[in-house]
Amino acid sequence: MSSVRMEVQRRYALSLPGELLGAALLVTGEPVVVCAGGAPGVVIAAPFGHPRSGSSAPLRAGALVQLRGEGPVFVAPNHELGELLVMVGGDEPSIFGVDCGQARPLWRLLMEGPPVGPPLLWRGLTLVADPPGALTALDLAGRERWICDLGSAPSTGPAAVDGERAVIGAADGGLHLVDGVGGRLGGWSMGGRIEALCVGPRGRVVGCGGGLMSAFEVGRREPLWSAPAEGVVSMAADPRGNLTAALADGGVIRVEAGGQARRSVLQGDRIRGLELTTSGAVVGIRRPAEGSAGLVAWPLPSPPAGWQVGAEGRPLSGEPVAAVHGSHFTSVFCRGGEVFEVTIQS
Repeated sequence: MSSVRMEVQRRYALSLPGELLGAALLVTGEPVVVCAGGAPGVVIAAPFGHPRSGSSAPLRAGALVQLRGEGPVFVAPNHELGELLVMVGGDEPSIFGVDCGQARPLWRLLMEGPPVGPPLLWRGLTLVADPPGALTALDLAGRERWICDLGSAPSTGPAAVDGERAVIGAADGGLHLVDGVGGRLGGWSMGGRIEALCVGPRGRVVGCGGGLMSAFEVGRREPLWSAPAEGVVSMAADPRGNLTAALADGGVIRVEAGGQARRSVLQGDRIRGLELTTSGAVVGIRRPAEGSAGLVAWPLPSPPAGWQVGAEGRPLSGEPVAAVHGSHFTSVFCRGGEVFEVTIQS
């Protein structure tokens, strides 16, 4: 049976300033976390230095940057400048640009509603889903470059289709294509609110809405295929177009690239944050009904027809909150401050 191998290469601890809400790795590889602040309506961005070999003492943050907001939180590194992007909810939903080296917020953009998905770094811009009905593009200094009116509230974060088009899902069931200057390029309509989307090989867009998972190709109005799918919260496509989708009520469905075969696995387990990693595996955080939480991975590319595909789990001693995938390993940030660096081989 084809499977994956996961090994913990290093383990260290962070002294967290509050409840862990999100995490990222800066372009330098240094960890940074966002935690709940000591007062309501405040979160704290805390950058840390590189872990020291042989030291068991928890790392202390190099600085604490207070930001107005609360969950939900999305965190992403700005690879152009080595800054941090933090999206927050609360009374004043916002996206911040944070200079971790100088320990200060650089800019802030107020949004009309809580964030529904992470920002997308694309063509030197930061694309943000901005309720009640827009996709907003910011430059590196946080200035608005353009706003695309979607005609409906966005229900997912944006995703890159290719170098010329991005796609975003909306509450009216639309999958909207947008060009690099904010122009609408059409798209597709599904039967209900878009719950999740991803982009597979050759720019194929897969959306979940109205009880269906459907794959679309730019320039073609009708879906390439459709399959039943209710309550999808995240999904990822492998290089052959096979889909792995996590369900809100627990479990995962696996759908072949052509949509013909559909299998349910890990029923009862809560799987979150599915992503395709550079290791050639789809990886997510697994919280089983019984036992320890950890990572779960599916090998890629898919084996020949007739083979079984193994989903390997890696239990961890802490409760995972965020998994950040790098070029060499995956960093798993746990609620108590433990961080595991895990290599994944498919």
